[in-house]
Amino acid sequence: MSKNIALIPARAGSKGLQDKNIKLLEGVPLIDYTINAALASDFFDEIILSSDGDNILERADATGVIGLRRPSEYSTDDSSSDSVIEYVIKTRGYDDLDTITLLQPTSPLRTSTHIQEARSRFLKKKPKMLCSVKEIDKELLKSFTLLSDGFMLPISSPDYAYTARQKLPCVVKPNGAIYMFLVSTFMENSQLPREGTLSYMMDDFSSLDINDQVDIDKAEMILKRRR
Repeated sequence: MSKNIALIPARAGSKGLQDKNIKLLEGVPLIDYTINAALASDFFDEIILSSDGDNILERADATGVIGLRRPSEYSTDDSSSDSVIEYVIKTRGYDDLDTITLLQPTSPLRTSTHIQEARSRFLKKKPKMLCSVKEIDKELLKSFTLLSDGFMLPISSPDYAYTARQKLPCVVKPNGAIYMFLVSTFMENSQLPREGTLSYMMDDFSSLDINDQVDIDKAEMILKRRR
């Protein structure tokens, strides 16, 4: 029988904010927000916390999820998410039809409801991958890249630079909160799928990604407003 796995990758090192993943947010370690959202979504067979840090893996023991220590080669500044995912898949021996939901701990305002809605959308549409996104300024479509000879290359349709803003299509970008895919799809190229990706839209507040103390302060303000 296929399983639903939540994977929370949490490296100990952080350049922008020291001990970021266990930084207190309203008195609660940052990573606990993601763990609690995964637990409250109530459909995961396993919740894996992958880390190289003892203080982070202690949160697995404290919350009742599975702690998986990752080797140092998967914990450097240059280590990719793909390499961490592949390591977990092979170490845990997951089957092709198992579903992995990657939940980054820097998205504390992603809730269990978001995860449940994304899961329903994934099951209905059956994409290669579902990715949570937020809407960004569509004016980006009017942009060009500048070539070395001074000429310009449109980043999208050359007509968009001369199209009224209200007629431009919606533009989104991944917010890092939720990635959902089958093990078999990932293992085709040992990477997150680069095409056939379905969107799951989230609002700006819920999409907040924690990189520094300013983001922590923003998150605290949002949480107070929600209450």
